[in-house]
Amino acid sequence: MRRGDGIGGEDGYGYDRAVTVQIGAILLLAILFSALALYQLNVVPAENEAIEFDHSQQVQNELQELRNAIRNVGSADGFRATSISLGAQYPTRTMTVNPSDPQGTLETTGERPFSIANASLEGDYYRTTGDGSSEPVDDSEIVATHNTTTIAYEPDYNEYENAPTTRLEHSLAFNDFGERSVPLRGVEQRLVSNDTLTVALLEGDLSESTSGAVTVDAETISGPSDPIELAADGGNITVSIPTDHPERWNETLGSASASGSRSGFDVGETGVRVVGYDRGADALTIEFREDTVSLRIARVGVGEYDASGSTFDIRRADGGDGGDGTGSDRAAYLTEWDETTRSVTVGPGSTSESLTMRATDDVTGAPVERAGVSYAITDPDDVVASFDERGRTNASGRNRTILEFDPDAVPSDGTTVTAYTASGGTGDRLALEVSRSESGGGGGGDGGSDGIAWSITDDTAWNTVQYDVSYEVTTADSTTFDRVEVEFANRDSGTTAVREGTEPRGTVTYSEGGAEGDTYEITITAYDDAGEVIDRKTTTDTADGSNPDGNDDLSSPSEPQLTGSRVDDWSQPNDNSARYFVSYDVANRDSFDRVEVRFRNRDSGAITTETATSPRSRVEFSGNRIDAPFEIELRVYDTDGVVVDRRTIEDTADGTNPSGNDDLATETSPQFESVAITDTGNNGQSRYDVDYRVDDGTNLEAVWVEFRNLDNAWATEIDEQSAADGEFEHRPGGGTGGDDYEITLLVFGDDGAVVDRWYEPNP
Repeated sequence: MRRGDGIGGEDGYGYDRAVTVQIGAILLLAILFSALALYQLNVVPAENEAIEFDHSQQVQNELQELRNAIRNVGSADGFRATSISLGAQYPTRTMTVNPSDPQGTLETTGERPFSIANASLEGDYYRTTGDGSSEPVDDSEIVATHNTTTIAYEPDYNEYENAPTTRLEHSLAFNDFGERSVPLRGVEQRLVSNDTLTVALLEGDLSESTSGAVTVDAETISGPSDPIELAADGGNITVSIPTDHPERWNETLGSASASGSRSGFDVGETGVRVVGYDRGADALTIEFREDTVSLRIARVGVGEYDASGSTFDIRRADGGDGGDGTGSDRAAYLTEWDETTRSVTVGPGSTSESLTMRATDDVTGAPVERAGVSYAITDPDDVVASFDERGRTNASGRNRTILEFDPDAVPSDGTTVTAYTASGGTGDRLALEVSRSESGGGGGGDGGSDGIAWSITDDTAWNTVQYDVSYEVTTADSTTFDRVEVEFANRDSGTTAVREGTEPRGTVTYSEGGAEGDTYEITITAYDDAGEVIDRKTTTDTADGSNPDGNDDLSSPSEPQLTGSRVDDWSQPNDNSARYFVSYDVANRDSFDRVEVRFRNRDSGAITTETATSPRSRVEFSGNRIDAPFEIELRVYDTDGVVVDRRTIEDTADGTNPSGNDDLATETSPQFESVAITDTGNNGQSRYDVDYRVDDGTNLEAVWVEFRNLDNAWATEIDEQSAADGEFEHRPGGGTGGDDYEITLLVFGDDGAVVDRWYEPNP
C-alpha cells in the first residue's frame, strides 16, 4: 500500500481541517450573538433612558409654553396653539429592537371652585352683551365663586423611572414628584402680586394620550376685563384657589406662619400671603395686605368647551355728568386716531407703519390711562401681512399698532387700507393710501430692529425642531418694558406658536415635533407696559440643526468670555464609538451661569448637549460612531440665561485631535516632568510599560493613558491613575506582536480641565 493511502492519508487530513473551519465559524457566530444579546440587554435600555430623560426636559419646556399661551389669551383676547410632544420617539435600530414608544397623557383635572371674598367693586362697570347692548355689573358677579380647572401631564416611560408629573395651576408650573414639588425653571406665578389679581379661569375637557405630538388650542371665551378696582370689605381681600399642592404655594408666596416682621407678607411674593388650606375642599386661601386690589379676569378654553357667553367682557364707565355708568347714555371716553389720512410707501427696507390713537375723557379732555384698545383693518388687496390687534393706553392716553406690509402684494397703481380703532364704546377710522417703491423708503419704519439684539440657536434633531432665542431689548428711550413675544411661524404646515419673555434680557425656547427641515419665520416683538410695540425683528430659518446667519453679539467687555478651549479626541475603534474630552476656561465670572457643549453628528443630525456649571472644567461625550464628522459648539451663558460667547470646532471622530487647541495650563497646573515608555513585547504579544512623573500633585485630578492598537482595535486600552508618580502596564494578550501603536497620556487638573498631553506615535 502506497504511503498516504487509506485512513490517515492526505484526504483524511483535509477533512479534519474542514471540520476545524466550521467549528471556528460556529464559535464566532456564538460570540457575535452573545455580544448582540448583551448590547440589547444593557446598552439599548440605557440609551432609551437617556432619550426619555431628554424628552422629559423638552416636554417641560413645551408645557411652559402652554402655560404662557393660557396666560396670554387670558390677558389679551385671542387664540394660541401650542404643540406638545406627549411621548418620546426612539431611533430606528438595525440589529437590536426597541419597546413601543412611550406615551404621555395630558388632561384637565376637573372643575373646582375659585373664590374672591371680602371685597366690593369700586367704580361703575358695564358688560357688553351679545346683541351689542350694555348692562351694569354687580358686585356679586365678581366677588363670588367661579369654576376653574388645572392641567396635568403624566409620562409613561419604559426606562426613566420616577419621572415627574408636570402641573399647570393658575399660572404656576411645577414638577410633582409625589412627596415634593419643584417649580419649572424661570416660571413665576402671575396670579397675585402686591396689589394686583390676574385671573384666567380655565374651562374645558382636555384628555390626550399618545406617543406623538398633539396641538392644544387656548382661546379666550370671555374677557379679559378692564381693570376692576376691588376695595376691602369686611376684612382683607382674599382669593381661594383649588390645588392639591399647598406646599408649593406656601413656598412661592409665603404664609402667615412664616417668620418676619409682617407675618409672611414680606416672605416670598411681597404683599400677599397664604392664610389657610382646606384639605376637604383642596382650597388654598391667599390674603392681600393692600386695601385696594386691581383685578383683571377672563375665561379661557382648552380642549372641548362652551365658547358662548360674555361674562367677563367688562368695561369701566369713566364718564362724567349725565352718564349712568353703564355706557348706555354715552361712551365712556372719546377714541381717535392722531390723523384722518396718511400716505404710505413700502418697498425694500421699509415694510412697516406705526399708527397712534388716543383716548380722552369726553367731557374734560383728560387722557384715559390703561384703556383696552382693539384694532381692525379693511384690506382689499391683502397687502398687510400682520398688525397688532390689541393694546392698552399709556399715561398720556395713547397706544399704537404696527402694520407689517408685503411689498410684493401692493398693486402697481396702489391700494387703500382702512385702519379702525375702538375703545370705551367709541372708535375712529384712518385711510392709508399705500403705494410701492422698488427702491424702498417712505414708510414709518417703526418696526425696525435697532431696539432689539438677538442670537438664535437651532438644535433641531431626531425630527424635533428646537430653537433657543437669546435676546436683549436695547432701546434707549425711557419706555417701561413689559415683555417680549417671539413668534415661530411654520411656513410649511401653517402652524404658529408664540413664546413669551418677561425680562428685557433673556432666552425663550420653542420645540415642535415632526417638523425637521421645515422653514420658520421667527419674529420677536418687544412691548411696553401700555401695550405699545417698542420694536420688532424678523428672520427666516430652516430647522436643520444649523444656526441661522446674522446672529447679534450679546456680549460686553464685562460679560463671561471663553479665554481658551481644547478638544481631545479619544474615539475608540474597539467599541466603534466617538469619545471626546472638551476642556474650557471662562473669564469675567461674576455673571457666569453655565457652559453648554453641543455635539452634533453632521451625518445623522443627532445632537447631544452636555452642561457644566463651573467656569473652568471639562465635559465628556461618548456615543454615535467612530469616523463620524462632528460639529462641537461651546456656549457660555450669563445669569440672564443669555448666550454671551460661543465657539465651534469641526472634527472627525477618529482619535486625532483637531487643530487650534489652546493651552489651558496655569502657573499652578500639574505638568509632566518625565514619561518613559518601555516595549517589553515577546512571544507574539505586545507589551508596554509606561512610567510617568508629574511635577506637582497638589492640583492633580488624574492621569489618563490610551494604548491605541492601529492593527487590532480590540486590543486598544484606556486606564487612569490619581498618583503624581505612577506606572501603567499594557498586556493585551496573544496575536498582537508587531502591531503598530500610538500611546497618549493626559493630565487633568483638579478643576477637571486637560492641562498637559504626552503623545508617542511610534513607541
